[in-house]
Amino acid sequence: MTPSKRAAWIVLVVRMSILPIFGQDNSAPASFDPIPSLDACNVSWDVPGPTSSQSMPIGNGDIGLNVWVEPSGDLAFYIGKTDSWSEQYTGPQGLMKVGGVHLAMNPSPLVAGVPFVQLLKLHEGEIEIREGAAPNGLVLLVWVDANHPVIRVEAKSDQPVSFKVTLDNWRKDEMSSQRFPSGVPNQIVWYHHNPQDAKVDPHVTNLTFGALMKGDGLVSRANLTLESSAPTKTQLLSIYPLTATTDDPDDWLAQLNQQVTQIDALNLEQTRQEHQKWWDQFWHRSWIFTRGNQAASDVTEGYVLQRFVTACAGRGAYPIKFNGSIFVVDDPTRTDKNGPAPVNADFRDWGGVYWYQNTRAMYWPRLQAGDFDEMIPLFRMYENEMKVNKPIVKAYYGHDGSYFAEQWPFWGGLKYVGPQMPPNWNDHYFTDILDLGMMMLDYCEYTGDTKFLKQTAVPMITDGLTFFREHFYLGPDGKILLDPDNAIEMYWKARNPAPDIAGLHAILARMIALPDGVVDADTRETWKKMQATLPDLPRGTRNGKDLLLPYDGPQTMKSRNSENPELYAIYPFRLYGLEKPDLDLAIRTFYARKCKDKGCWVQDPIQAAMLGLTDVAEDYVHFNLTRTDPRLKFPAFWAHGHDYQPDEDNGGNGENGLQQMLLQAVGKKLLLFPAWPKAWDVDFKLNAPFQTTVQGKFEHGKLIELVVTPPERSADVMDMSTLVVPTPPTVQAVGSTTDSVNLVFAASDPIAPIKQTTKGNPNVLAEGNEAQDLAAAIDGNLDSKYLNRAQDADGFNPHGDNTGFVISPSGTSPVTKIQFATANDVPDRDPLSITIEGSNDANAADAQGKGFTLLYEGPTGLANDPGRKQWGPVIQFQNTTSYKTYRVLVTQTRGDNADAVQFSEIKMGN
Repeated sequence: MTPSKRAAWIVLVVRMSILPIFGQDNSAPASFDPIPSLDACNVSWDVPGPTSSQSMPIGNGDIGLNVWVEPSGDLAFYIGKTDSWSEQYTGPQGLMKVGGVHLAMNPSPLVAGVPFVQLLKLHEGEIEIREGAAPNGLVLLVWVDANHPVIRVEAKSDQPVSFKVTLDNWRKDEMSSQRFPSGVPNQIVWYHHNPQDAKVDPHVTNLTFGALMKGDGLVSRANLTLESSAPTKTQLLSIYPLTATTDDPDDWLAQLNQQVTQIDALNLEQTRQEHQKWWDQFWHRSWIFTRGNQAASDVTEGYVLQRFVTACAGRGAYPIKFNGSIFVVDDPTRTDKNGPAPVNADFRDWGGVYWYQNTRAMYWPRLQAGDFDEMIPLFRMYENEMKVNKPIVKAYYGHDGSYFAEQWPFWGGLKYVGPQMPPNWNDHYFTDILDLGMMMLDYCEYTGDTKFLKQTAVPMITDGLTFFREHFYLGPDGKILLDPDNAIEMYWKARNPAPDIAGLHAILARMIALPDGVVDADTRETWKKMQATLPDLPRGTRNGKDLLLPYDGPQTMKSRNSENPELYAIYPFRLYGLEKPDLDLAIRTFYARKCKDKGCWVQDPIQAAMLGLTDVAEDYVHFNLTRTDPRLKFPAFWAHGHDYQPDEDNGGNGENGLQQMLLQAVGKKLLLFPAWPKAWDVDFKLNAPFQTTVQGKFEHGKLIELVVTPPERSADVMDMSTLVVPTPPTVQAVGSTTDSVNLVFAASDPIAPIKQTTKGNPNVLAEGNEAQDLAAAIDGNLDSKYLNRAQDADGFNPHGDNTGFVISPSGTSPVTKIQFATANDVPDRDPLSITIEGSNDANAADAQGKGFTLLYEGPTGLANDPGRKQWGPVIQFQNTTSYKTYRVLVTQTRGDNADAVQFSEIKMGN
């Protein structure tokens, strides 16, 4: 099925077949208990370590551990924290580990031949480790209190053992060194203190992070070691991390001691119960458990574990770092351009600064998951940046408003990026406040938080809109001219880039619609006037198909990254999609996208789901949620990608894509199963706008249980799984691969390559290396091939489109048949659509030759790939005239981003 035909049929189905759900009992309580399905996702290992690469994550939203067991039976873990910023905040050690801990038992219960289990218990928020068996077994329980800043390690042994706790101090250089206060008996205290230094930014100067570690019955043996005073069957080890900005480390130590005293006053069993209650409530906020085939099971595991990892790091002082979160580990296998370059667990590529486009990926799925508390650190950081940046904008440009940079440390700041400044990845990049604005408005719709709307969202978005209104001028057409303005990182200093235009249209419409109690009349009128000056989204035509473009003007700008700016109109700005106008335009644009990479920051799984493209969404989501780094053991520690391992935006985009396949909100409509595979059964509960939850069960292609809260919202639900999609018409090639073609040309007939030519227009001959071995197309040899790399002057169409050849055959019979054979490699280069023309002009085969009559326009018969060096079917068409010259032009290749067109052979005749 061609993309354009598929789009047309989808539009027909959506507009005719979706009906609200009636007859469901939405007042009855849901019968599904998510905990057994959740327990099935617990991660269990029966082989210890041996290194941090084989670690499990655990955390409380601010403090996170990488936990593993060494072959000797010793427990080891790294401690990460969301605010442990070093003085080299922009470098690869910008966000460091708090420390590392080693716990040894003597005698070790883990001897040859005994069982071992390390189990991540998701529902309880803890890791249980069993070494050996009765009467010589030992159980370790590791958890980070969900409600208090303390790490607990509990040991229970069948036999008395001695415990030895050691702080792992791998930092030896001056920058990363740790300090150890003396005179503190029976505990280990350590810290890292950023110095007061002209080279250190004031925002991290005097920042101190570290911890205190102690346990009843543990006594000091050295500055970095505690040991049991006597063998024991039980042991509690408690670790109390703290980050604070203090002029003197002694002040940090005083705060730490106060924190320890407060926590020690709590009842351990009560804090354990409250900790488990927090996790129980978390898992009851939402769930998606798919089944039916292996892919569905894989997706369930990836989704559940990614949500868990996000919860372990999502409630801290700062947002989650896309490049590893607080769970980076040692990488002894790392290499760079100079060879082996091993790094420790303080290291991460892309350093400590934030890239919003990567960071947002972990936060969009928090809406449907109902994890609203995890969104606050993101909003808080950028709210502060907008305030910091507002006077900077005024000083630089003399106008009001604010925005935040795509790439900057957590405290904000801006470079001067006037129009005379050179192009760069991030300098003329203003999109992010619009993207965050959409997220904040969604947050308010989901939660009903009017205080946040009035005090945070509206002021921030207003400053962003003011920046756009005053920073850019009106063009001759009376419309705002966004120039220069990056089309994200893909095209630098573009004119009217699609992401910003889409964002302005989407945001202004929503802001204008806010109620009177939130927006005053004057502000609303200002926004309406601005809305009237917005330019339309860039559009253009490729091979007769209307498409959205990434920016205005000739499409000749150099691609700088692997992104599709034109698709921002689908996500995140949602101007196009199911139940919205021009769905076919959006689908055509999606299929014509330049970049089709998978994983990492790529938005394709979300955009495909929002367009109802089930197969594409399923493929991309499955890729994201199974992309485990081969060097790491934990299933949801995603591969490095463009970022660093574990790659958090990879997992976030997988979460978001899966949610959008299952449920989409369009205004007040709730589209259920808009891109859901029929083969996937699912139990689900998701959140929706207007404080709504949608819970149900889908089995064997049918919705069999649905509970909507509040019940009156059930009338807004549309079950899209009930759609009957008609089989679209297809163009069949006449004949088959066995049909004969009586050739009208010989291998010696004159033939010339063509580029940048469309039907009815004069020839433009290809030159130099643009076309290679044209004679191979008619030499009768499937092992040779003709290749044409030429591209239209505006760069819009793929290489190979509007190329071909002219031939003056020696035969005199009318041409009524044509047949293509594929080349030896690169299926994306196969010609799928062509035109055939004939001319009797004397100079028709020359440059600027003309006088052509259209004989055929349609498929080559290669849409179903026959394989490499294989003939396609014979195409037959009506023609009774013998022409002196024939012209064949390729109008579409198999790959929308092909770098050439090629084929091994062509037959023309009757």
